[in-house]
Amino acid sequence: MRKSLFKEFCKVFIIWFIPLCALFSYGFFLEYNKVFELLKTKEINNVILVQHTIKDVLTERISDLLTLADLVKLHIKDENVIGHVNEELIAFSGNIGVYDQIRLLDMSGQETNRINLENQSIVQVPANKLQNKSHRYYFKETVALDMGEIFISPLDLNIENGKIEQPIKPMIRIGTPVYSQTGKKVGILLLNYLAQNLLDKISHLTDYQTQPISLLNGQGYWLKNANSDMTWGFMYNNEQRFQNYYPRVWSELLEQEKGQILTRFGIFSFASTYPIHESLPVHLHVKPDTHFEGHGLTIKNYVWKIVSLIPDETLNSMQRDILVRFSYTAIPLLLLLIFVGWRLTLYRLKHIKAKQALIKSYQLLEQRVDERTQELQHEVEIRTKAEDRMRHMASYDALTGIPNRALFNDRLLTVMAMNKRHKSSSALLFIDLDNFKNVNDDYGHEAGDMVLKQVSKRLKDKVRSSDTVGRYGGDEFVVLLHEINSEDDAIFVAKEIIQTISQEYIEKEVTALIGCSIGIAVYKDEYLTINDYIKKADEAMYTIKKSGKNHYKVA
Repeated sequence: MRKSLFKEFCKVFIIWFIPLCALFSYGFFLEYNKVFELLKTKEINNVILVQHTIKDVLTERISDLLTLADLVKLHIKDENVIGHVNEELIAFSGNIGVYDQIRLLDMSGQETNRINLENQSIVQVPANKLQNKSHRYYFKETVALDMGEIFISPLDLNIENGKIEQPIKPMIRIGTPVYSQTGKKVGILLLNYLAQNLLDKISHLTDYQTQPISLLNGQGYWLKNANSDMTWGFMYNNEQRFQNYYPRVWSELLEQEKGQILTRFGIFSFASTYPIHESLPVHLHVKPDTHFEGHGLTIKNYVWKIVSLIPDETLNSMQRDILVRFSYTAIPLLLLLIFVGWRLTLYRLKHIKAKQALIKSYQLLEQRVDERTQELQHEVEIRTKAEDRMRHMASYDALTGIPNRALFNDRLLTVMAMNKRHKSSSALLFIDLDNFKNVNDDYGHEAGDMVLKQVSKRLKDKVRSSDTVGRYGGDEFVVLLHEINSEDDAIFVAKEIIQTISQEYIEKEVTALIGCSIGIAVYKDEYLTINDYIKKADEAMYTIKKSGKNHYKVA
């Protein structure tokens, strides 16, 4: 009893358990994909946000340079300073607060004015501490520019007295020639932008995001990384480069402007920005092939790669979280399933016992009724077969098994009604076998019947399952193409039928050859009657029959 009870419970439990497992697996798959795609979208959007932020910040810095150059020009007539330039520079530096140095240099490279930002204080450098910078690359590049041209240096660390300044100062130098009111070039204006402000702004943008943003230069060195020990490798002559850790990812970063890459480390989201080229206003002139001293780069190929990594651990954790959430629903349902399954099992066993008792009580009655039932069933089967045979004989050709004239005409009326309703076209092919009489004369009626059966089979093979093939009588067949696009469709089918009918008919020792003449009528006129429709196809068939046989004609 216990074994049968447990066995019945297992049957009930498995029947429900397998679909529920499939349902939860599918739900888990959908939820994981949804969260996964949202996470990917969020990360690529963060990367693009940083891309736009870099462009906006550098565009602002260039705007500062041009504004200040215009102010300085107002204070210079010929080569003489006629106003309070230092006051303008101090006020500008105090208002903006992001420039380590603002300098004016004359044509010889000598600093004439310099404002430093030291410990959040604005300091005017005295004349005896001003330096000559004629040997520095940024002076040489800037002083060679014409009016309206701008110099922008790559992002690197500030160097003082041949050493990297400590604490480090990420720096971008922006310069433009300075002209007097009379249009004479008198020197250059140079802004040392504290690029740490840009890096901090990027960090602030991603403070509330799960993954920090890394910034790489075109050689794979980190300009920004959550681990500061890995940054500025090109300044310290070490090989802390992205490609040393992720060589395959780096190759794809170089080939694509932006995208996402799934690796065993996780998902890398990245975008490219050309910070110098993209931040220049469209109305400014710049030399795109200008080389940066010591960098081997030009404005056009100076690129930063903005990279975010969703680690594989984060993806695994996300998967576990979803699984835990689903288990909160799955475990109670499993317990409920066990309870319901047990109750159903008890009910089924009780029902089986009652059924067995009922069967036992009715066995004698069934034995008595069985003989009479079998007799009645036999009578019903005989009557049903006779009725089916009569219905089939009334609608189908006895020899070929295809619709006869009555059934075919009924289907023809139905198709014509559908054509009217849907404004569509149908085609009627009236087929008369050529030289069929010779088969009967030469080989007898059995051979003729064999040919008629094969003809009906070949006709059905050449039309769609939705079309109708019928035997109109003797050696006449009809094909109804329920819906066609044009007359060419009917012609195509007619050619196929002529070709297949003209092939040899082989049965035992009999080999026969016949052909067929086909009349085609296309139903386009909603006022055409069924008799007119058939008559058109019939007349077209007789016309081709008289003119040469084994061909077709369109009415």
